[in-house]
Amino acid sequence: MMRLHNTLGGRVEDFVPLEPGEVKLYTCGPTVYDYPHIGNWRSYVFEDLLKRFLLYRGYRVLHVMNVTDVDDKTIKGANAKGVGLAAYTAPYIEAFFAERDRLNILPADHYPRATDPENIAGMVALIRALLDKGIAYRKDGSVYFAIDRFPAYGRLSKIGLEDRRPGARGDADEYEKESVHDFALWKAPKAGEPSWDTEIGPGRPGWHIECSAMSARYFGPTFDIHCGGVDNIFPHHENEIAQSEAANGVKFVNYWVHGHHLVVDGAKMAKSKGNFYRLGDILAKGYDPLDVRYLLLSTHYRKMLNFTFEALEQAGTARRRLGAFLGELAGSTKEGPATPEIARLVDEARAEFVAGLEDDLNIAEAMAALFTLVKRVNPPLVEGRLTRADAGLVEGLFTELDAVLAIKPSRVHAAAGKVGSASSVSGTATVVKGEIPEIDILARIEARQKARAARDFALADRIRDELLAAGVVLGIFYLALDRVERDYRRQHDLEHQLLRLDSEHRRILQLEKLSAVGTMVGGIAHQLNNPLVGVVNLAQLAEREADDPARTRELLREIRSAGEDCRDFVKRMLGFSKVSCFESRPTPMAGLIEDTVLLFRQAENRHLPVELKLPEEPVVLTIDPILIRHALFNLLLNAAQATAEGEGGIVISLERGEDRERNLPGWTLAVTDHGRGMPTEVMEKIFVPFYTTRSDGTGLGLPVVQHVALLHDGQVTVSSEPGHGTRFAIWLPDPV
Repeated sequence: MMRLHNTLGGRVEDFVPLEPGEVKLYTCGPTVYDYPHIGNWRSYVFEDLLKRFLLYRGYRVLHVMNVTDVDDKTIKGANAKGVGLAAYTAPYIEAFFAERDRLNILPADHYPRATDPENIAGMVALIRALLDKGIAYRKDGSVYFAIDRFPAYGRLSKIGLEDRRPGARGDADEYEKESVHDFALWKAPKAGEPSWDTEIGPGRPGWHIECSAMSARYFGPTFDIHCGGVDNIFPHHENEIAQSEAANGVKFVNYWVHGHHLVVDGAKMAKSKGNFYRLGDILAKGYDPLDVRYLLLSTHYRKMLNFTFEALEQAGTARRRLGAFLGELAGSTKEGPATPEIARLVDEARAEFVAGLEDDLNIAEAMAALFTLVKRVNPPLVEGRLTRADAGLVEGLFTELDAVLAIKPSRVHAAAGKVGSASSVSGTATVVKGEIPEIDILARIEARQKARAARDFALADRIRDELLAAGVVLGIFYLALDRVERDYRRQHDLEHQLLRLDSEHRRILQLEKLSAVGTMVGGIAHQLNNPLVGVVNLAQLAEREADDPARTRELLREIRSAGEDCRDFVKRMLGFSKVSCFESRPTPMAGLIEDTVLLFRQAENRHLPVELKLPEEPVVLTIDPILIRHALFNLLLNAAQATAEGEGGIVISLERGEDRERNLPGWTLAVTDHGRGMPTEVMEKIFVPFYTTRSDGTGLGLPVVQHVALLHDGQVTVSSEPGHGTRFAIWLPDPV
């Protein structure tokens, strides 16, 4: 059974369509204000893989992809060029379809445009239903969705009203509305903007309502799969759910499948950085569009893909090596039926390929199955044991599975010059007879392999040049394919190793926690013992001096004070224990940091200056906002306590960072002070529970910070120098 990661539930689930054998698939299409960039195509390619595999497994797929041809960006672009909306968007629509075909992406069954009269009518009907139910409201000619009237809002993105900040696409409208959180369903007409006269008044649709109406037109109120990039989760898809379910009273989508971002050379694409590429830019450099497709397929859709031209060249090499292998298969001349050995290998490869893709489109497993087949088939091919029927079975499997991959590894013959009856396939070289004896060729190939193994590349290159000069083209494809297959296997093995290491890491952490529990229990006992001993002694003394009321009252006050100390300590410990309660959700980091600073300024009476160094682009991380806010607040308090008057302020920074040990991308949230710093012997103990250098300290603040980081699969680092301040940094991984 096929399994897919459902963003709605946050887990991989068995895929069960609404109707047996049929799948209703909706994918977010282009907003045609410009040509698509390669990040867009990454989403479209993974969606194509999903669709092709569903078809391969026998499902009937009804696929709808919208074309957003009216929104703020298309209107702005048309006005800037002084042309009508249709004239402005037409070349971008045409280019989208042309590039779609060059990447072997199957056409959708329908490409509804937002400006189609029938779709405008569908949007108006949906808005009408929301108005009638009191969930939408009118304001100055526009219609807005009232988020607070839909209690389930935030179910997909895990972002509630308290976390939602204005400024996301579709929210920053220059229109009046009751709440800053509400979003526009229908926008009142403005000068220079297209407008439609409808029963709800003149105007144009908001961005979010378009997809709800167009999906309902072809699927009805509920359908199977909705795809898009992770950047669509909030607010677009969240708003789609709200308006569709509020209007229709039924579940909107069963499976939400989102692809991760594409970065270029490890950084987000941006024209200002010079790393922004459209497909046309890449093809203009001479690259094959199917090499681009191969690269976009090569990384699991829920993992970030790092695009580099080196990786693109490697993808092209791997694809052509598959073609070379097919070319060698075509050269099989041995007569006879298919052998059980090859039939078994083909069946195993097919089963492993299917099993990989059924596991949430695990492309690494699927491709490893193909390269394993190549490796296993090559020995009988080289030895001349492969019959034409065997070759037909293998080539038939590649043709069959290419219906899913669509990379078209065309046959490539290895011989340079004339190849025919005069050539013979032997070992890993194609020989034009009369040039070099076959046995000598094999010896030279073996010598070249040994030279490469010994890292004598000069000798290896010389042997290669001698063979080429003699009219022999090495079938290096075998060695290369073996390497690629090993790479895929290594990737697969590494993933399993990482899973195992993660499991072991968690077990070690559990053991460390148990050890820490013992340490903590000892600390708790120590902390409570002193006041409790005092309580007992004071109570005994009060008994002896019961005849002195004044003295008794004095002793009772001391007993009460000691009891209050115990109560406060227990309260702090209970607060510490709550740190283990972990509920993550996508959280805008800028808002979290700003809110925490506001709380800190209210609590810190010296009003130390706090400087924020935050990225220009919004950063949304999947975290527990309560715990991260708690940890950041502790670091701010720690920084304030370490900073004397006149020593400067505190700096909070958020920047891209990498866990180099695990080679994982992420973000570093750092708090830097300019205080007295810490000596080495103190730094070694700061994360030990109850350790403190202050008489009024609890020794729990920094252990809390460390615990919060570990719960997020992150880490805390500290750097400090006496007299020069301290920097605490929480590293948090990118969402997956």
